Amino acid sequence: MPAFIILLCFIFYYEVIALTPLPIQSNDGFCVSYKMGNLLYLGPAKTMTKMIGRVHCEMSFMKQKGSIDEQKSKKLAKANICYKEQQDEMIATAFAGPFNGWGGQKRFFIWRDPLDRFLSIYGHICRREHLCGSAGKNVHSFARGVYEMLKSGHAPDGSKDYLRLKHHAIPQSWYCDISKHRKTDQVIEYTKNSALMQKKLERVFRTSTVPKWMYKQALRRVVEAHVNDNKKLRGQYVQWRREILTHPNTLAYFKAIYHSDYTLFGKVPPGSPRKAVRRGTRRNWRLIHV
Repeated sequence: MPAFIILLCFIFYYEVIALTPLPIQSNDGFCVSYKMGNLLYLGPAKTMTKMIGRVHCEMSFMKQKGSIDEQKSKKLAKANICYKEQQDEMIATAFAGPFNGWGGQKRFFIWRDPLDRFLSIYGHICRREHLCGSAGKNVHSFARGVYEMLKSGHAPDGSKDYLRLKHHAIPQSWYCDISKHRKTDQVIEYTKNSALMQKKLERVFRTSTVPKWMYKQALRRVVEAHVNDNKKLRGQYVQWRREILTHPNTLAYFKAIYHSDYTLFGKVPPGSPRKAVRRGTRRNWRLIHV
């Protein structure tokens, strides 16, 4: 009898965590992009999009006037003062891109570990902006809520600004037709080492039409003011990560959401054997090394 009960518990447990991975939705949501010379930066949410927006803004001032004055530079350190001007071009690129081959630009983007990105999204959208409704109670409800939202197309109960919530939560591989450009897109792996990120970005710009003096100066901003350095929440992020990794159901929801972000880039999801990654997957991408 006890063995039968154990078997039933095992079956119930398996059914709870056995979820169908979400399929890639190409160019889903709003595609954040910035044109810099012949480069086109693609910005999945929470992959340094704010910082790159400021870099683009500084380059715009330098292109117009040869430099950026001290007052504007200080304002730019706190917020992207060019966003309204950038938005029109961004919207046009997002809608026309899939039809005109993304304007023939050399595309690049920053790939961030999906779990780190997920925790950043939860801390920002749910805990600080309070947009998640019932899904924002904790990391467990958020993982379940995001999976159900993306699968059904319906916002979580009590949530605010569904489009903003969805824009942040969708996998990186859903943005800007990324899944269709693996042989041509340049990819930078995100690291919290801002000096290393600066070097990787310089490597991309080295083959662009942006003058060296211009991108060298603008990219200094990456080191001088790292936008996503949330020191106050660092301990909280460690706790949230532990909760996800030690809760099978929550981990199953997370892996089902971001399955494509791992498999497409040849990465191993947490709690999975290394053999789960196809050989040669990473070589399909133009990964930037320094």
